[in-house]
Amino acid sequence: MTSKVEICRDALQILGDKSIVSLEENSKEARQCKIAYPRAVETVLREYPWSCAIRRVKLAVSAEAVAFGNWHRYRRPVDDLQALPITTTGEADGLPLRYQLEGRFILCDLPAPLKYRYITSNLDPVEMSPDLRRVIATQLAVRLAEVLTGSQSKLQTALALYRNDLRDAKANDMMEDGITEILPSGWLEARQ
Repeated sequence: MTSKVEICRDALQILGDKSIVSLEENSKEARQCKIAYPRAVETVLREYPWSCAIRRVKLAVSAEAVAFGNWHRYRRPVDDLQALPITTTGEADGLPLRYQLEGRFILCDLPAPLKYRYITSNLDPVEMSPDLRRVIATQLAVRLAEVLTGSQSKLQTALALYRNDLRDAKANDMMEDGITEILPSGWLEARQ
């Protein structure tokens, strides 16, 4: 079973640094991994809508009314790291809705319930694909390179690995997302 520690070990291995057993151990590597891990995960999750990180909910209208305007106000989930496009059906291929994000709220003119998809910030490594874990490890190596090694060449190596792993992982995630046909674009629909 994969854990945060294993992802940190992978990052440290990329840097050629010593390994850790726990994020709670008294070592510079463990302390720096504990600090950098959450930011590395957030960075990678905001790079692309990873299928394993997408959540869907139906939101009720908030009891707190909007100060002005004809909007319904919906509170975003606590683990909402990034909103995905909001549509009439809640699905990616639905018709886009007019909305605004204001703080932890969504202002939308669609009545409740609002079908909402988002990227979660609360993703356990067990739920991640192997590709996503690898991308997080390389992003973590980028964040740790200077702090732990002081080496610009190790930073550049980690950065190059991150870019390559990110590209490959995105391609794999796209292939696995279940879309079996190419959806027509607005341009094609207008031509018909």
